[in-house]
Amino acid sequence: KKGEDPFRTDNLPENLGYQLKMKDGVVYVYPNEEAASKDEPKPLPYPNLDTFLDDMNFLLALIAQGPV
Repeated sequence: KKGEDPFRTDNLPENLGYQLKMKDGVVYVYPNEEAASKDEPKPLPYPNLDTFLDDMNFLLALIAQGPV
């Protein structure tokens, strides 16, 4: 919104307890430490490394072409 500070942090929620782990270049989100230790990530649409690399290569090719 106009005049609003985009870096404002006083309206952010308290620590929600999420844990993050990286596996094969993909960051997985866990609801808490117990789920992280059991390797039970939140059911989010995680890409695999091959999909990520294909997408990144496509983006880099577009960037290399300059403004299109």
